[in-house]
Amino acid sequence: MQSNDTKLRITAQNKVISITVPCNVPIENPQIQQTIEETLQEILRKEAKYYLPQRTAELAKQWGFSYSKISIRSARTRWGSCNSHKNLMFSLFIMTLPYEHIDHIILHELCHTVHMNHSAEFYALLNTCCNG
Repeated sequence: MQSNDTKLRITAQNKVISITVPCNVPIENPQIQQTIEETLQEILRKEAKYYLPQRTAELAKQWGFSYSKISIRSARTRWGSCNSHKNLMFSLFIMTLPYEHIDHIILHELCHTVHMNHSAEFYALLNTCCNG
């Protein structure tokens, strides 16, 4: 199928991201790769900023947790973290996971607001929240 498009197009709708690359531009082109990566990160960041604070608040209320604030970063080595001030950080890349996995990550970090370690007590609390 040929296209008269001359520009890269990326659209996102209903959790589907579509990328259209002009047929005369190789997908391996470093500029195309960089544009795709930057645009995908922007889409994930917007989705994360919309979804994660709302869902974290819901789960915290449901399980009786409290936290200070949430930040969204482009961390590639961890899904989330919690510091001693009860500030939660989530990687925008968790938005690529199924929602039940995102909930598990959120609950994991919320449990760290009670136990700042991976002790038996921490895992007992997490198992209670995640039904084992």
